Amino acid sequence: MLCRFARISEEQYWKLKFLIHIHDAFKVEAMPNSPIESPGSHASLARKFASEFTDDADLLNMIQFHDVNFSLWKEYSKTGSYDHARLSRLLETIIDWDLFLMFLFIDGNTKGKERKKLSWFIGEARKFKETIVDERWILAVMSTLP
Repeated sequence: MLCRFARISEEQYWKLKFLIHIHDAFKVEAMPNSPIESPGSHASLARKFASEFTDDADLLNMIQFHDVNFSLWKEYSKTGSYDHARLSRLLETIIDWDLFLMFLFIDGNTKGKERKKLSWFIGEARKFKETIVDERWILAVMSTLP
């Protein structure tokens, strides 16, 4: 099976489809302004729903923590620094950083979202994790889009 994104497997393709369709599906039902790990957050509600269809702990963690990058970016953009311990916990929690960064790339390229925060986070993650997702990968994917 061919897909638009070069260098991803069919398994990655289907995992990305799963993540994309579930991660924000429960925003309407979530408790407003609840922390990411709160049982009432949209991420926790999505994770609970996803767990009915998969026992893949890494996918479930990606759903749960998909907005940590945005939280870290907001902190960094306001203060010039961020909670390094929080990033370390995320680095230890997520196993497949190629998939996670691909997912964040897709999520971060929706209308109205600023790509600068995504590039910043990918750069921070690459300081600690090896991944195929970098600026060249992003440019290659962007060149295939209409």
